[in-house]
Amino acid sequence: AVSRRALTPRQHGDFDGSLDLFGNDVPPTTALGLLRYVRQRIAEVEAQGKSWHAVIDAVRRNLAGYWSTLPVEERSKIVRRLRSYWDVHRFRMAPQVAQMLETGEREGWLELRAGHIGSIGREGERFKVTWTPKGEAARSDVFGAIVNCTGPDGDLNRSANPLLRAAITDGFVRPDALRIGLDVDARGGALDRDGNLTPHLWAAGPLARAIVGEATGVPEASFHARHVAEVLAATLALNAHA
Repeated sequence: AVSRRALTPRQHGDFDGSLDLFGNDVPPTTALGLLRYVRQRIAEVEAQGKSWHAVIDAVRRNLAGYWSTLPVEERSKIVRRLRSYWDVHRFRMAPQVAQMLETGEREGWLELRAGHIGSIGREGERFKVTWTPKGEAARSDVFGAIVNCTGPDGDLNRSANPLLRAAITDGFVRPDALRIGLDVDARGGALDRDGNLTPHLWAAGPLARAIVGEATGVPEASFHARHVAEVLAATLALNAHA
């Protein structure tokens, strides 16, 4: 299993929704400040006999309101440098899956490596993969099967979806500044190539996560979809009486 950092999701823990993340503190305004603050809060809760899960869950609950207060350049730093670490703490795995991975590494049928894939070809009936392990020279290995676990690419400039490509080319939408989805306003309205609202076009959920920071999990995606639906309903009602 090869990824850039060889990180795997952390295990689920006890759910604790009682933590007030910021309390009376002034929320950090930089990526580094946020990282230090989260680490500090984790140290505090662990000193109380609790786990880091409570802090990450508190960040998750506050993210929609907090994210938009950060300067765009700081949001960009978080996406580039911290997102992978956020993902493995936010999107966790069941203990049974963690046990399976541990068993695989112990028995030798699973190896987790940091590195980059260079190319994939065929060698007879098998796949030949050229890749570069972190800190080592490039090498080639042969496998019976390949599973792509990279997930969707948030950079719409690389999208092969014909609908999205046409919408970008024609200027009805544009990628957001962080390159993780569509550029939208606080209400979910899509922005065109010039930054103006595109009439009658809205986005909710993962495509609009640049405005709320996280809209992949079911609670966040449904909350954002409900928000956009309420705004859309109000807009339609207003137009009906115009």
